[in-house]
Amino acid sequence: MDPKKQISDQSDPSSERPIIPVNKVQNSNIEYSITVKTGDFRNSGTNGPVYINIFGRDNKQTQDLLLSGHDKSFSQGCTRKFRINAIDIGKPQRIIIRHEDNLTGWYIDYIEISVHNFLVRFVANRWLSRLKNDQKLEAELFGSEQPAVMYNVEIQTGDEQIEPLDSPVYMQVYGTTTATPKLFFDTKNASFTKDSISKFTIASNNVGEIQRIVIGHEGLGKVNDWYLKNIKVQMLSQQQEYGINKWLSPTLGDQRLFVELSQEKPRSPSPPAPSIYLITIRTADVPQTETTDNVEMIVRGSDGQIAKILLKDYAKLNDKQLFQQGNLDEFEIEYEDIGNIESITIGFSDSKQKVAWLLEDVDIKYQETAYRFQAQCWLSSRLGPNFSWMTIKPDINDDDINYNVIIETGESGIDANVILCIFGDENTTTNLALRTTKDGSDAKFDANSILEFDLKAIDVGKIKKINIGHDGGEGTDQHWFLKSIQIEKKDEHYTFTANRWLSTDKDDKKTFIDLLADEKKTPPLSPVPKKDQATYTITVVTSSEEDAGTKSGVLMTIFGDKDSTKQFQLTNTKQDDKALFESGKTNEFEMELDDVGSINKINIGLDGTGVHPTWHLKSVQIQKGSENYNFSAKKILNESTPFIDLTPTPARKTPSPEPVKPEKARSHTSEQKIPPIKETAYKILICTSSEQKDIINEDANFYITIYGQKDQTKKLYLKHAIISDKKNLFKKDDKTEFEFKTIDVGKISKIALGQDDSENELVWHVDNVTIKRTNETITFNAEQTIGRNSEIELLPSAIPKKTEITYKILIRTGTSQEEGNDSNLYLIIYGKNGQTKKILLNETTKTNKDSSVKKNDKVEYEFKINDVGKIAKIVLSQNPNEQTLSWDIDNITIKRNNETTTFNVERKIEKDDEVELTPSPILKKTETPRKASKTVDTTSKLVAKTKDADYEIIISTGEQALEATVTLKIRGENGTVRIPLTQTKNGDTPFQSKSTNEFTCRTTDVGKIRRVIIEHDGTDKNMVWHLKTMQIKKGNETYNFKADIHLDYKENKANLYPVGALFGHQREDYVQSELRRLRESLRSESSKLRPPLHKAYEPFVYNDLSPYFDTSAVEKAIYSPLEPPPGYYTRLTALRIVEPWETYGMDYGVNYEILKQRKARSFSSRRAKNVTQRGMMIVPPMSLPFGGQITHINTAEFERALQERSRSSKHRSLSRHNNNNNSHQQQIQIIKINT
Repeated sequence: MDPKKQISDQSDPSSERPIIPVNKVQNSNIEYSITVKTGDFRNSGTNGPVYINIFGRDNKQTQDLLLSGHDKSFSQGCTRKFRINAIDIGKPQRIIIRHEDNLTGWYIDYIEISVHNFLVRFVANRWLSRLKNDQKLEAELFGSEQPAVMYNVEIQTGDEQIEPLDSPVYMQVYGTTTATPKLFFDTKNASFTKDSISKFTIASNNVGEIQRIVIGHEGLGKVNDWYLKNIKVQMLSQQQEYGINKWLSPTLGDQRLFVELSQEKPRSPSPPAPSIYLITIRTADVPQTETTDNVEMIVRGSDGQIAKILLKDYAKLNDKQLFQQGNLDEFEIEYEDIGNIESITIGFSDSKQKVAWLLEDVDIKYQETAYRFQAQCWLSSRLGPNFSWMTIKPDINDDDINYNVIIETGESGIDANVILCIFGDENTTTNLALRTTKDGSDAKFDANSILEFDLKAIDVGKIKKINIGHDGGEGTDQHWFLKSIQIEKKDEHYTFTANRWLSTDKDDKKTFIDLLADEKKTPPLSPVPKKDQATYTITVVTSSEEDAGTKSGVLMTIFGDKDSTKQFQLTNTKQDDKALFESGKTNEFEMELDDVGSINKINIGLDGTGVHPTWHLKSVQIQKGSENYNFSAKKILNESTPFIDLTPTPARKTPSPEPVKPEKARSHTSEQKIPPIKETAYKILICTSSEQKDIINEDANFYITIYGQKDQTKKLYLKHAIISDKKNLFKKDDKTEFEFKTIDVGKISKIALGQDDSENELVWHVDNVTIKRTNETITFNAEQTIGRNSEIELLPSAIPKKTEITYKILIRTGTSQEEGNDSNLYLIIYGKNGQTKKILLNETTKTNKDSSVKKNDKVEYEFKINDVGKIAKIVLSQNPNEQTLSWDIDNITIKRNNETTTFNVERKIEKDDEVELTPSPILKKTETPRKASKTVDTTSKLVAKTKDADYEIIISTGEQALEATVTLKIRGENGTVRIPLTQTKNGDTPFQSKSTNEFTCRTTDVGKIRRVIIEHDGTDKNMVWHLKTMQIKKGNETYNFKADIHLDYKENKANLYPVGALFGHQREDYVQSELRRLRESLRSESSKLRPPLHKAYEPFVYNDLSPYFDTSAVEKAIYSPLEPPPGYYTRLTALRIVEPWETYGMDYGVNYEILKQRKARSFSSRRAKNVTQRGMMIVPPMSLPFGGQITHINTAEFERALQERSRSSKHRSLSRHNNNNNSHQQQIQIIKINT
């Protein structure tokens, strides 16, 4: 068997692709915290929209969840976090994520979901693009709570290969706990050539013990014939090798593009032939607008299952077009006996929602047993991705009930396919085909006809709504006037009144609609008094923003002091508008509903239908008799927030007590209801900065929004303005005036500048903005950049005068400076009036161009740039991606006009460092020389005395603990302090699972805390620390930090800001982007490391790289305190690190004193003082191998023994192994034993 696209959940076979019928509706939703990491590759971002569907066990799933927020874009290298309420599906097992941006691709690193006490990561490392990988915009990912691992793959192409394969190659790994997604091997150079070996390293889920892999290619290149010879896969300590020696080709060999390889079932030249399952699928004999041949199926038996397979790969006739009208398609599958067949799942994926397939039935014959699965159901993803799949049991399903359906057609009928779906409070039916009436005749929906149907489907409970329509789309003359539908199930009767057109040319041009049941149902047994009715005139205003409208249905409920209405849908307007809820439109509805008294609130929202269910609602007005109610919304409704409650301003009566005449109540235009809007002219002068490089044409989608005390304008696109000079539009160091005439917003409070979707990655450097209107002139200092799908907000501020001055930079190097050419040292100067751009000193004027950098030398640079005023601080950094010298700097002096500012550095500037310095006097040579700093600090120490403060730090750890040293850097308005979090207040071991630790420290007072940086030095690649919350108390000030983050080996630090206001702090986007770039560079470098080949275990043969660089245990033994604190300690084994005889001595206590002597000697050596806190601590053992106890160590005897050991060091190994008895007697002399 060669299953293709086999993506079943390995931990639970029942959690397959969502099936029909769907599960019972859950009444309570929970919050999901979803983190999405976009890859840091060129053009790797997307503008969405992005949807995610989460699957749990027992076929539970959420609906498609729209990931949106204040910043909707998923830009390159960004990490977006969302909090969404959805149905509780338990622990997430797998997800389907997709986006709908066909123009650009999107590279996903991973998705992380936190719910209940689970944190599940879904590693992707792939493109969702029409041009890359499998050219799909959606992917199915599998989750794991364990950290990602590296897969080292070696693929050998055979000598039979003629031309290099250029089709995307992928691999999928299945294990005992989970599975990886498709792992695509991206190659820069030509790979998979004749008799070549290609090596790849890629990160993905830890699947546990590898059970099988699938390798293949997509067949999307010019050369799709590939002779695969063998493949090796290594993950952690597992290494597997498979010999294939076959063609993966659409024309050669067995004409398949993939192969499944199993460890349990090694390949053999002549494997025994399994039994054959003969599958016959019947497609209904009705016209179908668009079909697909990518139908997949799962077969479940009492003793196993046939996992998801692509049926066309097993067709008996390869040249036949599959699943067409009236087809009877046959397939043969070779597989082992799975016992009695209990159910099948069949369907397809269709993100474009174009395919509709009417499945009649499925027959499966195995040996002498035949099974029939009755379907008679339309499979289509029009209502959601789960509606294109269904699960069927053989023969009659006892869970199904009878539905009696009566459909009344009005003045015009159709001859297209009619489809019905019933939604209840417990379940939902499949898409039911209405093609055979109760008397057995073919259904014909003629004009003024009434047809009756008997349908069998799952019991949905109390019916909430139905969806009905036909497939007579564009280009057809199908106009159906549907009057009503009646449904009877058991003793329940429902009536759905439509009285509308289902046509692409009439009304709202929809061919499918949702209908709610009428309030009048089966007459009750006892008479109930009829409620008073009232006429409501409802005016709904949609925002004028672009894409503010919606194609979804709008539902509303009105609440009053007497009663509330049932939920009703806003469908037919008073003016019979064809288009509802379009951008900038006003729609008016008149409804006869229960009289609720004085209205105190309404609930309004979307029913979730349509391709993109998002709506920007501006306001709602309701007139009931002489009462008028206004509801201001200005909200965006989407799948994460489908409904909102609105409260009105106090109800006001009209001056006239007389009844309102019908003519006056029915105002047909918004101008009659809304007073004229006062407009004014705005002249907007925008200055482009000197940093502008991109050439921007006049059609760019840049816009401005003006906010005032009274109102705000819509997005004013600059390309639609009256432009003073189009020749100098968006040019460097130039100004352009734009003129708009729009609403008067009152006194201007702020503006927003931004850029919407654009085909090009345009960046506009805005220097300042000036707005003039009537007698008011307001200036805004910007000095910011506007990229694609970004927006900046500006408050009124003075525009500083910019004058260029000369800066002279004098750098004094230290004693450890390497000699060579200039390295790529970057400088940013911060002053009272702003900051400079990032300056590469190599590109400025150097006083002595010919000389190289030397130790104890002076290097001087000179450049002209805008004056930033009195210098407050500087930032030094290097580019980690360039191979350059490391700077060792004593101090830096900057001359600006008559001002000289000095900075004490006294440290090395490494490739990945970014050092922030504040002014301080230079130390004289007679003063205390600099010492090697025990900690790495990003700020220079101020010489001036500052007051101290007591810090109390409380940290809560989640499920996952940490065994490493944690350092906290606190940044405040007066500077930065660094606090190592090593000793808790009560002496407990810090950062244990579900623990709360308290630390105290007295150090420099930084003033009001702006942010903190927390990091650890853990080197265990499988370590993950769940940091939940942090609180800092300083005097009378308390700062709370809600972290809820996970730090691992690669991402070992995080920036945290106080909960609530950020005290005016603007996040350092540049710093964050640089950190992301550094992290990706480190990942790229680490991926080049290759572990040794896996070998069978024997002494001194290692299967990973840990013994070669993990020296933490030895360093701990050498540098640990002479007198260890009281308590019990566990020593990690030293077998991998030192010789066996040294380990023996360490085990039995003799070498403990020797290690102390080594420690004393080590102080004279030049070793780094920053020692890791991981590893082992050596203490005298509590017992000896023969049951004795150590009570005293004879130090004099020990010194004598030490001298003898030194004289006989050459024979130490021999004496240790051959004279065990003498060695033991020597121990007895040194150590007093209490037996």
